[in-house]
Amino acid sequence: MGVLSHSASHKEGSRHLGLSLALKFISGPLCFWVVHSIGVQGLPEAGLIVLATLAWVVVWWIVQPIPWGATSLLPLVIFPLSQAMSIQETAK
Repeated sequence: MGVLSHSASHKEGSRHLGLSLALKFISGPLCFWVVHSIGVQGLPEAGLIVLATLAWVVVWWIVQPIPWGATSLLPLVIFPLSQAMSIQETAK
């Protein structure tokens, strides 16, 4: 009985861990979307993308679904793709 309950507990823990990791991954883009959707009066689109990206990065630094260094590279991807900044401006 001990082995059976341990096995069931392990499966439940693994399922919880997978859900937890999925929630961690979703939390960053969700914060980006919320900040971008709410907006800030008078802030141009490029500034709004920078602010929303900051929210994403901060959330991922806190919940850490990926290492901090990898999270720090998000602006290098998001800014040029969204045309908020060029890759040269972003990398300065």
